[in-house]
Amino acid sequence: MERRVLGAGGGRGPLTIARAVTTCCLAAALAAGGAAAFAKDASKEAKESKKEKAPAASKAPPGVTLNACGCYRKGNACVCTDKKAKCECPEDCEPVGCEEKRQKEIEREIAAETKRAEEDEKKRAAAEAAAREKAERERRRADEAQEADDGNAPAGDKQPDEKPAKPAKPGHKDRDRK
Repeated sequence: MERRVLGAGGGRGPLTIARAVTTCCLAAALAAGGAAAFAKDASKEAKESKKEKAPAASKAPPGVTLNACGCYRKGNACVCTDKKAKCECPEDCEPVGCEEKRQKEIEREIAAETKRAEEDEKKRAAAEAAAREKAERERRRADEAQEADDGNAPAGDKQPDEKPAKPAKPGHKDRDRK
């Protein structure tokens, strides 16, 4: 009985068949992964192209042109075809609530500007107070220097006026008697 080493010799041994099956499975898996990636990319492109198109033309009646917000006029009223329409059409037919949102944004901006102006005013007032205080100190120093030049002692070095000497106390009466 002859023993064959699997895969040895150029024959079609079990190892060669196993390699072929493994290679085919690997190739199939790669092909399926590539196809899935291609399908995923295609679906992304389709979604992006839908976003770029005009808003929901299928919901609008035929012959009506939509503005950038996805709305159109029907008599005196506005009709919007998209619930998630953006407020990008000031003074035109817009979704409900856009004017209120715009007004709130303006009020926020006004409040921020007012706060900024108040802070600037406080800083300016503090700077002016510091400048006045510094000028006052400089004026005092100049006055003290002027007094020193005039022959008077500086204000900080003045000595209190001397009081006249007290008269000597008379001695004790008891001492004389002893």
